[in-house]
Amino acid sequence: MIKLFKKFAAAFALAALFIGCAAPLPQTEAAFFTVESYWNGDTNYPLAFSQGTTNRYVDLTSAKLEEKTTDETTGVTTAVFTYKVVMVNNNAVTATYDYKTMIKTGGEETIVAAQRADHTSWSQITSSSFNQPQYNATLILADHFGIQ
Repeated sequence: MIKLFKKFAAAFALAALFIGCAAPLPQTEAAFFTVESYWNGDTNYPLAFSQGTTNRYVDLTSAKLEEKTTDETTGVTTAVFTYKVVMVNNNAVTATYDYKTMIKTGGEETIVAAQRADHTSWSQITSSSFNQPQYNATLILADHFGIQ
């Protein structure tokens, strides 16, 4: 009986290994940004940045994917977004801002840039700069529009 069990277990393990190799489980891409909360629980307004009593939410209803290209040689995808950010202080809207940002991903690094005031050039931004709200918002939009 024990010999039969061992043979069955070995055959089962081999079959499981073969099936696992023949049909690998699908892998999902990791999100660029993990949203911690939403304005009044509305998923159209994910929190991009919080400081003190002031929160900045991306207005996904205003968000547009203006451009998306993928370089077939390098595999780098470039996406340009326009969107509004709603600034809320103590649950009252204090301001709304319009932004245009870009993300390049798929190479060795991910680059995020914001359009300069002259509307003709871009400036790279990082998560450690004073532009962190825009940086986070761009990552939220990349996830929202399925940019990998």
